[in-house]
Amino acid sequence: MEIPAFFLLFVLLLLHYFMASLAVTVKTNITTDQSAILALKAHITDDPYKILASNWSSSTSVCNWIGITCGAKHLRVTALNLSHMGLTGTIAPQVGNLSFLSHLSFRNNNFHGSLPNELAYLAHLEVVSFGLNNFSGMLPSWLGFLPKLQVLYAYTNSFEGSIPESLGNISSLKVLHLSENKLSGRIPRSLGNCTSLEIIHLDDNNFTGEVPLENENLKNLMEVTLANNSLTGIIPNAIFNSSRIEVISLYMNQLSGHLPSSIGNWLPNLKVLYLWGNELEGIIPSSISNASMLAELELGANYLSGSIPNTLGNLRQLERLNLVNNYLTRDSSTLELSFLSSLANCKNLTTIVLAENPLNGTLPISMGNFSTSLEEFVMFNCNIKGTIPTGIANLSNLMALHLEDNELVGPIPTTVGGMRKLQGLYLQHNRLQGFIPNGICLLRNLAELFLNHNEFFGPIPTCWGDLSKLQKLYLDSNKLTSIPSSFWSLKDILQINMSSNSLSGYLPLEVGNLEHVTNIDLSWNLLSGDIPTIRSLESLVNLSLAHNKFQGPIPQSFDKLISIEHLDLSDNNLSGEIPKSLMKLKCLKYFNVSFNRLQGEIPYEGVIAQFSAQSFMGNEALCGPPKLQVPSCEKSNVGQSKTATTVVVRYILPAMIATILGSVLIFFLMRSQKKQRGEEHFNAKLDCMLSIMQLAMDCSTEAPEERINMRDVITTLKNIKSKFLKDRGKKNFNAKLDCMLSIMKLAMDCSTVAPEERLNMRVVVTTLKNIKLKFLKDIGAD
Repeated sequence: MEIPAFFLLFVLLLLHYFMASLAVTVKTNITTDQSAILALKAHITDDPYKILASNWSSSTSVCNWIGITCGAKHLRVTALNLSHMGLTGTIAPQVGNLSFLSHLSFRNNNFHGSLPNELAYLAHLEVVSFGLNNFSGMLPSWLGFLPKLQVLYAYTNSFEGSIPESLGNISSLKVLHLSENKLSGRIPRSLGNCTSLEIIHLDDNNFTGEVPLENENLKNLMEVTLANNSLTGIIPNAIFNSSRIEVISLYMNQLSGHLPSSIGNWLPNLKVLYLWGNELEGIIPSSISNASMLAELELGANYLSGSIPNTLGNLRQLERLNLVNNYLTRDSSTLELSFLSSLANCKNLTTIVLAENPLNGTLPISMGNFSTSLEEFVMFNCNIKGTIPTGIANLSNLMALHLEDNELVGPIPTTVGGMRKLQGLYLQHNRLQGFIPNGICLLRNLAELFLNHNEFFGPIPTCWGDLSKLQKLYLDSNKLTSIPSSFWSLKDILQINMSSNSLSGYLPLEVGNLEHVTNIDLSWNLLSGDIPTIRSLESLVNLSLAHNKFQGPIPQSFDKLISIEHLDLSDNNLSGEIPKSLMKLKCLKYFNVSFNRLQGEIPYEGVIAQFSAQSFMGNEALCGPPKLQVPSCEKSNVGQSKTATTVVVRYILPAMIATILGSVLIFFLMRSQKKQRGEEHFNAKLDCMLSIMQLAMDCSTEAPEERINMRDVITTLKNIKSKFLKDRGKKNFNAKLDCMLSIMKLAMDCSTVAPEERLNMRVVVTTLKNIKLKFLKDIGAD
């Protein structure tokens, strides 16, 4: 049967019309997508790498733009991925016009503001990622009406409010990641309807109430992380019965109750169990060893009790064990901590943290059989007794050993040098004894060494100069006797505490080599000599040399300690004045120079003015403001003079002069009257001597107001002369005495405290000539 020609023509025309219409439709739709994306570009205020500015241009097809994926069938935008571009801006509402969009990612940028409601039109969305931005506001309820949504990432933003109940409508939802926001309220029970849910991360928010995942239909759960919230109640058994689950992280909540006795029986794939920082009670079930894939077990900071099960050694994949801060004990049948021996079977073990439990036992010799992978062993404050096993040296990869705050005795094993990678050794607050072994010098990676509060004695090993990476050293409260000179070559050390030992000797100038040190405490020792110059220690914050035998002056170079906050030099034999330059130390908060032999004026200005009398007490020769409970300093007309000069000129010099003049006067008296033997002359001499001695005492009395000045000295001596020298025939003696008094008066005029009252040299010379001429005339010389 032949088809009429006109019919064929009609079909061809119809096909042509359809194709043309389709082309127009496709062009129109792709133009809509392009317009939506250009609108988004307009909402981006910062494009630091110029990725979009140089690429998103209408001169090229939108399907060729960076971050854009188009479908092959409809040539529509199906994916918009702007992850990791450093963009800043907001989401344009026009993005809701990308009706074929299935993947949308703004992850790791600086987008802010709220999510526009127009995104609710994106019915094909399967994966949405808003993580690592600055979005805020409420999580919109329309998220629960995206029927194909499988993955929702909105972590690390500033979303507030509660989780929408509508999310429970999404039966296809597999991943819900809302961690690190400001979400609050109760976790909706409707999430139990998301039967496809595999991963739920809600940690680091402010959620309250109970864990709502008790639905037995959540058979696909693999990861549950609800850590660091304020959740209460017991942990649902459904979580521990999910055979696919790999990660349970509920730490830092207020969860209570007991661990299920069969906890490990239904968790064949469990790798991580974090329940620390809750209020769990009871024992650790031995069945936990049936979770054969368990790699990380952290149950610390709870109220767990009972003995630590020996079956933990069956967890052959165990890498990390943390039971810190509970009430766990050892097996009562033996003093040895036998569960530690079982852990030798865990060949992948890197971390053991059992601190702050009343274990009350001894370390097993088998500690040397631990995995060589072990990097951290922490058992402080566990009432551990006995000695440190020598086999511990086999732990060649150990980086931190914490055995502080126990009851360990005996020496540090000489084999300690076998732990070549050790960075921190913490043995403080025990009863360890003996010399510090030279084996420590082999620990070339050691950065922190704490041996304080033990009973170590003898010298610090000379080889410690080889510990070039040492930064923190605490040896206080031992019986150590000397510091090797090599120690001062540790240029990277930051903190030194050797207080309360029996260290003796001098501090060398090499102390100044410690360029990065921030804390030095050498107090309560027997160190002596001068304090060395340490001007280069610009990072020093705390310096305590108190309760030693240091002498000499406070170094002027201390004004270069620009970071110093705590300076304690008390209870030494320091002398001299307090350097005024210390007023420059702007960071100083504590200053103590009490109980030394310092003298002079306290430089009570600047930063020093904030300190009280306690900082200066016990220095008898210091003077300053009354509030410091020291004598006031004398002041001249032009200002306050130096205390030492004032003391010499005003008080010591008159006493010396009186004594000298008295001695001379007595000499001449005895010489001039040596031929007279009568009792009357002897009594006159004795009265003269007593009068001069009284004069010397009046010059040196402690009370300043009772002292007499130089003019009084001369007047008194004249009276003594006239009273006891009645023989006018003793012309030469009288002339000598008058000459001496004239010279002393001249000396007084030259040494007056006020500089403007002193005689100049020309007047002094003229006066001396006149005294000489008068003296020669009086004795009858030519």
